[in-house]
Amino acid sequence: MRDNRHKAVQQRVINSTAPFAALTELLRKQPKAAAEWMPLIREHGEWLMNEAPRTKEGGFEHTVTEGVDFPEQLWADTLVVGALFLARLASLTEDEAMAREAVKQVVIHLQMLQDEATGVLFHGFDGYNRNHMSAATC
Repeated sequence: MRDNRHKAVQQRVINSTAPFAALTELLRKQPKAAAEWMPLIREHGEWLMNEAPRTKEGGFEHTVTEGVDFPEQLWADTLVVGALFLARLASLTEDEAMAREAVKQVVIHLQMLQDEATGVLFHGFDGYNRNHMSAATC
């Protein structure tokens, strides 16, 4: 990660959040690394809180690093990388706003992805077409 740190600020999409979720665990286990990594981690957290694209419902819109847009789409993997990272960062920094946002993302994603009949999560939800694009798979 250290060698590619400059790429982290160039890739501001939800999928680029995955390494940050791992970095928060590194800091939990190695607090001395915070001086080196916390500024970058906080910056990404602030991006999620204030600038990350959102759906009409307020959920993190699924964006990827390949330059492909999925406007108004919520995906289960978006929840895993975005909400997980915010929850872990909130735990490290005691940031209540981030903790509330992480919970909000879980609630929104469950509302939009969960199959009412089975409780199983669909992989995605297309807000434009108001459908799940597939059968429940998770």
